Amino acid sequence: WYRLLRRQPPSLVGDLRRMHEEFDIQCTAKPDGAHDDMGIVDSSLAMAKLASYDESVWVEEHFRQDRFWVHGQTQSIVLLWKSQFFQQRLVLPRWQEWEPLVRPVLQLACKRWGYAYDDIDVWKAAIVRLPAGKTIKQHWDQQALLAFAHRVHWVISPEGSTITTIGRDKFTKERLPHGTVFEFNNIMTHWVKNLGTTDRVHAILDIVPKKMRGYEDKFVETLQNEL
Repeated sequence: WYRLLRRQPPSLVGDLRRMHEEFDIQCTAKPDGAHDDMGIVDSSLAMAKLASYDESVWVEEHFRQDRFWVHGQTQSIVLLWKSQFFQQRLVLPRWQEWEPLVRPVLQLACKRWGYAYDDIDVWKAAIVRLPAGKTIKQHWDQQALLAFAHRVHWVISPEGSTITTIGRDKFTKERLPHGTVFEFNNIMTHWVKNLGTTDRVHAILDIVPKKMRGYEDKFVETLQNEL
């Protein structure tokens, strides 16, 4: 957090205090190392859902790629989005069909952390594809909201020849078989290279232990006019 706070506006300290005092929510603890392997959740239904989409689905929501240059070569199906601590969570149409598919992932994470499933909130959720031959550039997640939550990845597709580097650790298909659920230490420097001939797909979920009462969901068709 000291590294992070140096890059944030002074108002962030007040926001963090308000999160603690009004909502009893504090910054989540990160894994001691690069990641915390939580186990396996079968991803076959998720793969089938993706197979039912045509290519246009992957390019209909390009906000994430446009806003964050390091992700410019990825493609995303955004399900949930929250930009600031004291803003509503934006719920996009495809969350309704994906929520049952990611529920076992959330339940596994809750079991790991000792959270009650009905208490947690998911601030962001997206299905992210890294096409063959593309990269996610080296970076660490500097935005306070990103560092605040648990960041969980679910490996939906086989990793193929993808290499994920987090800090000094490298992860390939042997360490990340498809179906793997892991918490990712996103304040460590990381990057991803897909050196193979097939696309790599992960679900990414940002989870906090409690809901923010009074900040009800806003249902939107797209992020483009909201952010």
